[in-house]
Amino acid sequence: MISLGEGLFLLVYNLFVLPVLLAGAHLLAVVDGKFRRGVRGRYTCLRRLKAALAELSESRPRFLLHAASMGEFEHVRPFLRRLKQAVPDCWVAVTFFSPSGFENVRPDREVDFTMYLPFDWPWTMRRLFALLRPRALFISRYDVWPNQIWLAYRSGVPAFLLNASLTPTRFHRALLRPFLRPLYHRFATIFAASDVEAAAFADMVPGARLVVSGDTKFEQVWWRREQAQKQPILPAALHRQRPVLVCGSIWPEDAVHLLPALGRLWEEVPDLLVVLCPHEPEAEQVRRLLAAFPGREAVVFSRLDPASQPDVLVIDRVGILPLLYATARVAYVGGGFKQGVHNILEPAAYGIPVLFGPRHRNAPEAEWLKVAGAGFVVTGSADLHQSLRRLFNDPTFRDRAGRQAEQVVKAHLGATAKILCAVLDRLGRQHPAAAGAQRRSC
Repeated sequence: MISLGEGLFLLVYNLFVLPVLLAGAHLLAVVDGKFRRGVRGRYTCLRRLKAALAELSESRPRFLLHAASMGEFEHVRPFLRRLKQAVPDCWVAVTFFSPSGFENVRPDREVDFTMYLPFDWPWTMRRLFALLRPRALFISRYDVWPNQIWLAYRSGVPAFLLNASLTPTRFHRALLRPFLRPLYHRFATIFAASDVEAAAFADMVPGARLVVSGDTKFEQVWWRREQAQKQPILPAALHRQRPVLVCGSIWPEDAVHLLPALGRLWEEVPDLLVVLCPHEPEAEQVRRLLAAFPGREAVVFSRLDPASQPDVLVIDRVGILPLLYATARVAYVGGGFKQGVHNILEPAAYGIPVLFGPRHRNAPEAEWLKVAGAGFVVTGSADLHQSLRRLFNDPTFRDRAGRQAEQVVKAHLGATAKILCAVLDRLGRQHPAAAGAQRRSC
């Protein structure tokens, strides 16, 4: 039964908010290639899904996971890994909002099918659930679409929000929260990433359906660390005898501060190898980074000669950054001079100190690393240079910071098992196979 408040919210959303959002997306698609690819992909996604399901046995349990982009998907990979182990014959479809996810995630042992999230019209979401008939809908972190949640509920599909995050700003409290409350009420369980995140949901979700589980991204970065030991990404001769600084997820706003600091750092650490990984390694961004160091040998990863010894290595490939951190003594993670810092846990898992910019409220782990003496906030070029100089010239200080970084990651492992057991328990009330999987896995 739909409440008056929920009905009003959906009416306003479908008549006014969603048409404006989709009109804006189509206008942006005219001038922006990324938006254009995303819009086009949504017109064919359900047709692709129908073709894939035509070859699928009706007896296989099906699950649907949605992630905004590649980063949010990577965070929940440990959950999918364990789900596949618990329900070996299940079929997992993953939808993405952003091309960064759809274009870079391919079917593998954890994922059977990928597609764009359809436009959030009621009729397209109704068709999605009618075609797929999933046992459950999982959403990573925050990318919640009203008709998707409402139609899942109407279709009898329990929805779970994993690693749930909701910024508790004054704007949310004053304007959006009364409208969002009915939406979040439709979730079977919301798994909050931390106590802070749980507090943001507390007045919108019944207590029994709000669980502080921790964040599965800790397991993912730990798993990545183990994989890096099995598949080294750079030639040993390039980095084995040299100090290495890996700068990951770099934006132009980071480069403004980073590049002058590196110029000064080379005067004190002349054999330094700098690995620069732009957040979006498009051709123009790669060219700018290659040209930023006159007098230094700079090469791109795709053309790296295993016998060469460049000063700068610019990464022009997506998906290998976590493996690159395995070669570093120190890491800088970008985004902190733009909209918010990117994944600082990836380098921390390798036991190396991490530097990042001042905008890091989006990542609670930044504060944990700071308190542990393993994370260092920099506010500009001079500050960044001073921190890098100390970390490279004081091995005792660097090693102590690195050990603390590793401990922060290890202390937060365990979310995946907690979430999986709760999900299987909930599904076991509807599906006997899930009950059996819960007994085997929990």
